[in-house]
Amino acid sequence: MKRLDEVPRDLMVRAGIRLLRKHGSSVAKTAPVWVAVVDLCGVGSTSACAICRELGLDPDTLIQDTVV
Repeated sequence: MKRLDEVPRDLMVRAGIRLLRKHGSSVAKTAPVWVAVVDLCGVGSTSACAICRELGLDPDTLIQDTVV
């Protein structure tokens, strides 16, 4: 089993978004991806948008429309 620091961040965020879509959460499926990153990573909106862009995701894409 890999240690958490050995798992690429993009895989963790994408897996988190998949889980949010599959099991639901406080984040509505009609919310933009950056909102999910805020919940997943505990960062602010500016950092969440930067993480999305770093991973090649449009921060304003709706969670329900995200292919991860």
